[in-house]
Amino acid sequence: MKRLFTSPTRLLQLFCFLVFAGRAWQFLVWDAPFRTLLWDQAWMEGVVNFFGMSWQEYATSLRTDLMIQLTIRATGVYFVLCAVATLLVTKPNRFIRVFVALGSIPLFLLALLYCKEKFFHVSQFVEYASQFCAPVFLYLLVGKEIDLKKLVGWMKVAVALTFVAHGLYALGYYPRPGVFVDMVINTFGVSEAFAHAFIWWAGVLDLIVAVMLFVPQATRFALLYTCVWGFVTAGARYVGAVDFNFFWDTTNQYLLQTLYRLVHGGLPLVAFLLVRSFDEQKGEASEMWYKSFRVKYLFQW
Repeated sequence: MKRLFTSPTRLLQLFCFLVFAGRAWQFLVWDAPFRTLLWDQAWMEGVVNFFGMSWQEYATSLRTDLMIQLTIRATGVYFVLCAVATLLVTKPNRFIRVFVALGSIPLFLLALLYCKEKFFHVSQFVEYASQFCAPVFLYLLVGKEIDLKKLVGWMKVAVALTFVAHGLYALGYYPRPGVFVDMVINTFGVSEAFAHAFIWWAGVLDLIVAVMLFVPQATRFALLYTCVWGFVTAGARYVGAVDFNFFWDTTNQYLLQTLYRLVHGGLPLVAFLLVRSFDEQKGEASEMWYKSFRVKYLFQW
């Protein structure tokens, strides 16, 4: 258990598993925003006409809706396979590593669909950066096919994008989601006015910390902050929505939202452990240099 919480690779495997498991739960039990694209007449009518159907036939066909449902369920099965493969990732098995990395593609496309659904708010897309980048980071971390310091740099970019997106919504640059306010009220039992003020200041901190991630002297603090706040906001999706009078129904509906968002805190934790290991190695190298210098020069006197 101790090894799990101190090994960057093991932790990243765990959080990638939770992303895929949460999305599999969503796609197999609930729904996905495929109709945002497939039922958009402006985007799809030309394609539909190309295959010899009128838009009216396509949009009202039960067969069309069935095919969309089957596609959603099939994607859910694929996410299940990705979740299992995530736990089996090893350096020698390149096939499994590639299979997991390819799981980023449907996660990326899902983020685009949510972006379209929200009137192309860029923040709605980049909020999911940590989720669709995590499997690729796992592929690189296990395979050692990239300099680890560069990998940490890309991890910080993904974390920064996620928190900038949260910050812009919290500050009201984009319409503030009512679910943000509801989570704060239900979790802490505060007034609506306090919830709005709390969210606004949280948004300010999100933007500040996103910048601090790239300031060497502040990187560790920023990673720890994003780690803690990422876990808190992920947990709030469930804690702030669960109704103990309808425990199983609300758990079935909202726990999955926590699962695939835990990586928002997990990815900065992995980056923090890697940064700490770099600093420890640097400290050991400096100590070895000093001992060598002392033996070579000081002891000659």
